[in-house]
Amino acid sequence: MKVQSSPYHRPWTWLLRKVALIGTFAVTAWALRAFGPEGIPQLLVAAGLIGIIVVLTLRMAADILVAGICSWTKAMGGGLGSMVASIRDARRCDRAGHRAP
Repeated sequence: MKVQSSPYHRPWTWLLRKVALIGTFAVTAWALRAFGPEGIPQLLVAAGLIGIIVVLTLRMAADILVAGICSWTKAMGGGLGSMVASIRDARRCDRAGHRAP
């Protein structure tokens, strides 16, 4: 069974793959701009490649932030579920007029 790389299990391999993919699209956009024919089709393809680069970069940044938050909450004890449960309990105590412990 093949395990997909993620920022949780193999962060450096995952990051290298993402950067290589984004770099490939960036080099392709540069080569298209430098050596390709001028015109509307080239402009549309370049805009599409730039859009792909931006989306992949934002997804990579979001994955890194989520991995950091999840590892931080896990280090605090209990993970994200315990944090959500504590917030719910605090709200429930506030509604009932009790003080949170």
